[in-house]
Amino acid sequence: KLDNDTTADYSFYNDTTIDNFYKFMPQQKVSDNTLGLLNPGNPYLPALFSDKEASHDFVFLNNYQAFIKSHKDVVYFDAQTPFSRFDFYGGNKGLEIVKFILSQNFTPYFNLTFNYDISNSDGFYLNSASKVNALSFAGAFTKKKYQNHFNFIFNKINCNENGGIADVNRFMSGDIRAVDNNVMLTKATSTISQLGGQYNHEYRFGQYTIDTIIRDEKNDTVINKTLRSKFSIVHDVTFDRYIRKYQDTKSSFYTNIYSDSTKTNDSVTYYQFNNKLLMCLNIQNDSTGNFLKLYAGLKNRTYSFLIVTTHKTTYSSTYITGDLIFKHNRTFLQANVDYCLFGGDAYDLSASVKLQQMFGENLGINAKVGYSLAYCTLFETYYTSNNFRWDNDFAKPGAANAHIDLFNNKFQLSVGAN
Repeated sequence: KLDNDTTADYSFYNDTTIDNFYKFMPQQKVSDNTLGLLNPGNPYLPALFSDKEASHDFVFLNNYQAFIKSHKDVVYFDAQTPFSRFDFYGGNKGLEIVKFILSQNFTPYFNLTFNYDISNSDGFYLNSASKVNALSFAGAFTKKKYQNHFNFIFNKINCNENGGIADVNRFMSGDIRAVDNNVMLTKATSTISQLGGQYNHEYRFGQYTIDTIIRDEKNDTVINKTLRSKFSIVHDVTFDRYIRKYQDTKSSFYTNIYSDSTKTNDSVTYYQFNNKLLMCLNIQNDSTGNFLKLYAGLKNRTYSFLIVTTHKTTYSSTYITGDLIFKHNRTFLQANVDYCLFGGDAYDLSASVKLQQMFGENLGINAKVGYSLAYCTLFETYYTSNNFRWDNDFAKPGAANAHIDLFNNKFQLSVGAN
């Protein structure tokens, strides 16, 4: 995975269905404690605050993040033999989850990967059916000093909106099956889609060292070339377009009607472009595996939105950003800071530090602290639709968080606080 530095991923380890049969819902990747019934494609919310995901750039996707693809979650392969995997889960109420991935190296240095997930469910209540299509196409060209990674992602969520149970007392009595309870909305639907792309390339400075490796007793040899690079330049560009549409017929469910009393056909379009340039210092010890990596540079974030009843508005901000990744024996430390120099988000600040310290083979602690001082998101400050309107001028909210836990891998035990 690309998170400045490439990191190993374990999404496609060799397992059996039985190993994970009891824990296969996408939202269970986020939290074991989700509010509401486990229904794929329907919005969810972790019951534990510490399991809460970071806010999505497009607020309407906040409670769907486990079902969709994102640039940071794309997995790149070096498939020296073609790799494919197919998963299918089925159950009551039309519940279906289908996943398949294909990956192949076309040359020793060039790989393409296609990954497609489909989540389907009729839902537990009336008018609660959902379908999610999540697709990613990724490629990697990693030869010599020049590293290239790119991906395209497409997400589409179709979800019926029922507004909740109409007669809560009748529902709580248990005298009627859940599926037969009347709901508030019977014709409302929402569609959310995302189309995006990312291109990341890195040029590494340094010299190759050549080693001759003897493979067997017959003195069969292999020439091994290793690039000793302590400095590189990374450039990363992403673009995303989000669209959310909501359709409904006339009903008494909503208190306010601002434009059309016979129907609702609201839409929001949101564009985002990120451009980042980083300098990387990489110092590592091959014999011990210890390393220090420091990334520092600038990034620009440009975003605009178009609401069906308003004109298009565009904002742009420039940040200074830095990452530090450090490993020494049993200590692993990662720190990040982003500060907006100027633009629409001027003086926004976000910083975090994560530490893992091992005291033995199985015993260790995890610790994390974070702080942010940033403007509210775009749609928290301004929004207009047929049934809702607001125009707020909030002061910057600050947020601080801390976490520590002590764990023992041998006994599968951890205890901590947030």
